[in-house]
Amino acid sequence: MTTETQNRRKPPRPAERILRWIYPDGTGLYTYLGDIEEAFNEKFENRGVIYANIWYWSVVLVSLPSFLTSTIFGSAAMVKNYLKILYRNILKQKLYSIINITGLAIGITCCIFILAYLNYELSYDRYHENSDNIYRVCSTGNFGGTDFVNSTSNPIVGMALFDDIPEVVNYTRIQRTARMPVRFGEKRFYISRIFYADQSFLDIFSFRMIKGDRTTALTDPNTVVITEDMAARYFGDEDPLNKVIEIADNSYFTVTGVIQNVPENSHFLFTMLLSFETQISQNPQMFTKATPNWGRWTNYTYILLEEGYDYRQLDLKINDWAQQFVGPIKDQANIIITFFLQPLTSIHLNSDLRRELRVNGSIGYIYAFALTAAFILLIACINFMNLSTARSSKRAREVGMRKVFGAYKRQLIAQFLGESFLYTLISLVLAMIMIELLEPLIKVNFNSNISVNYTEIPVLAGGVAFILIFVGFFAGSYPAFFLSKFNSINVLKGNLNTGARHSSFRKILVTSQFAISICLIVGTGIILNQVKYMKNIDLGFNKEQLLILPASGSSPLIIETAKNEMLNIPGVIKAAKSNVVPGRRPPGYGVFPEGHEGTSAFMMEQINIEPDFLDTYQMEIAEGRGFSEEMITDTSTAFLVNETAVEQFGWTDPIGKKINSFGREYTVIGVLKDFHQQSLHYRIEGTLFRYFPHSSRFRGLPYGYITLKVSTENITGTMQKIEDKYRELYPDREYSYFFLDENYDMQYAAEDKLSQVIELFTGLAIFIGCLGLFGLASFTAQQRTREIGIRKVLGSTISEVTILLYREFIILIVIAVTIAWPLTYFFMNGWIQSFAYQSMIGISVFIFGALLAVLIALVTVSYQSIKAAMTNPVDTLRYE
Repeated sequence: MTTETQNRRKPPRPAERILRWIYPDGTGLYTYLGDIEEAFNEKFENRGVIYANIWYWSVVLVSLPSFLTSTIFGSAAMVKNYLKILYRNILKQKLYSIINITGLAIGITCCIFILAYLNYELSYDRYHENSDNIYRVCSTGNFGGTDFVNSTSNPIVGMALFDDIPEVVNYTRIQRTARMPVRFGEKRFYISRIFYADQSFLDIFSFRMIKGDRTTALTDPNTVVITEDMAARYFGDEDPLNKVIEIADNSYFTVTGVIQNVPENSHFLFTMLLSFETQISQNPQMFTKATPNWGRWTNYTYILLEEGYDYRQLDLKINDWAQQFVGPIKDQANIIITFFLQPLTSIHLNSDLRRELRVNGSIGYIYAFALTAAFILLIACINFMNLSTARSSKRAREVGMRKVFGAYKRQLIAQFLGESFLYTLISLVLAMIMIELLEPLIKVNFNSNISVNYTEIPVLAGGVAFILIFVGFFAGSYPAFFLSKFNSINVLKGNLNTGARHSSFRKILVTSQFAISICLIVGTGIILNQVKYMKNIDLGFNKEQLLILPASGSSPLIIETAKNEMLNIPGVIKAAKSNVVPGRRPPGYGVFPEGHEGTSAFMMEQINIEPDFLDTYQMEIAEGRGFSEEMITDTSTAFLVNETAVEQFGWTDPIGKKINSFGREYTVIGVLKDFHQQSLHYRIEGTLFRYFPHSSRFRGLPYGYITLKVSTENITGTMQKIEDKYRELYPDREYSYFFLDENYDMQYAAEDKLSQVIELFTGLAIFIGCLGLFGLASFTAQQRTREIGIRKVLGSTISEVTILLYREFIILIVIAVTIAWPLTYFFMNGWIQSFAYQSMIGISVFIFGALLAVLIALVTVSYQSIKAAMTNPVDTLRYE
């Protein structure tokens, strides 16, 4: 037989190792393995190597159940004995048991809540049947030296991709509208989230159609599909199909379908879908490949790709293809435009582009929550490990006796791991009870739709099982291996010495707890500072006491009448009209400023205002003047610009400069000081301001909001009068309003939620750490009772003994601070760089975090330390 054949006849090495582990020396290893190897060789000769290997593995698998039930756990009587010992230990060591179970329960509760939150955040847009093959077409480029990245694209892009690229199976466009009045009979309400959509929208997205034909519902102009809520609101029990509703005054649409309400875990929400054919029929030239309107970037385009096609391949060639369309405008106006694709399922957590349909989440916050949950669970596990190893001397005799009676090391390991799993299981049951009690409070206080349902969410059920296994093994691993190593002879002689190495390990664990707690405290402080900075920075305008009345759908003359009527109300100090208010993104247009005619277009945001606007918002003019009703040209050929626009244009003397917009020339009459139209996530954009007269017949209705500056005196009475006047002026409209400061601060909802959650979890982490620290201090005091008694007999004071017990913990905190500070700075500096405007990360927040950790630690150990220091040495040394 050749050497090669002999090598091939060897059993699978991993399987052989498992058998050697199951049957160690002294348990029939060699006899048993010899019989198995002989049978293996026989099957190798007769049936071949594959069959022989499969047979060998089957022997291993058959041996495992017997090993688990009898070799590790022993007989049923032994298992019963283990449970009885655990029960007695829990009753005997009530303090340590409560600390371990409570700490683990709180940690598991936090993890399950965060797991439910992560599962919800990751579920966005995944309910669509083709979610893995749907992509949004986004645009990026440069206008006059200013880079942009938009979630929108030109209306012809999807059409052109579908026509020219075979891998594109379908496409659809949507376009959102302003908040508009919608009427059916006597029912009239202001409705937001109204979209124009192609018929193919219903083919690509899997929204369930309740009534109507989804294949034709949006085919014709002036048709509309509404959601369940809208159908109930306007039609009650009536059948809404073929009913005609009025939208935005004198625009009539026929209801052709009712669709399910859009799930909250969607990156866009809508209440009505208007047929995109309505826009095409009104201006067909704007929506053809032959005459594309490159000034229009208000559409959101989605494409459906072939199953399994890698979208990154299309990303590589899409821009070469697009040059046939966008190439000419690069030469004409120095505008560079490219396109890229975003997977539908990644938009919510990985997209923060201009003109997003909704405020998205952040994958960074997902990591932050997950890391915080892991930290809390880690602190709870450290508590368990610390207290278990610290109390090792209490169980040393038990270990010694079990070894004397023949217990194997692995049986002892299994016993202590089993105890750890049972502790974890008890904690898990307690955690589930806490979740049931806390879930309603979490939903209310954190404005969340998250629900914890273990049966309906397999990921959550799997996560809970993983937590049980991980915590049970991780928390119990070191105590199990540590306790099982005790030498039975030394233990029974009373010569137990756990050694400095294990004491050092406990110190490492305590230091880790402190470091994690300090990281959380300092990180929370930095987050709170940034949120406070964003909410209190000088925005360039005053957002206080401003009440906003939406007025879209009305002509400038009607809105002017409403504004003047509101000004007559006592308590209304000032009033102004505009097309957007701070916190809402204005539309953008390409313009040619003086000095760049015909060579370089600049993308500018445009806000329509009137003369009273600047005074109402307390904005300042840096140069020139504002709009005036007495200057006729101000309503036709004048622009105000902000300081950022002047800087982008490269002007040094902007007053009197010309700007060409849509083929018409405007003169700059004033420069407005920069202000933050949007949150501090975004840099201030170049902005133009235009004044439309009251008699304007501008088709787009230039004003959609009335801003009222109200007095703080008798605010309730003033608001009631405003509502009464509004209902008098618009009896067939729904009254609605919002305060600007509250609405503006909603842009920081994600940061508010992050700070609230981190504050809560930091507090819980500190509480869990304090539980462990209290238990460890109690144990330390007990272990040093004799030493303390001797020191007091020799003349030590209570303060000296107390400081002695404090000293060890303070040293550990100093080490923890040294570790925590640089780690926290590294991670938090990366987070704060995501904001265009950041607060400073000062040393004070780090010092505060360290001092707070020291204070918490000292307060936690004070009770046990002072109690031990005040113990009468006579009681301590009586039996020595």
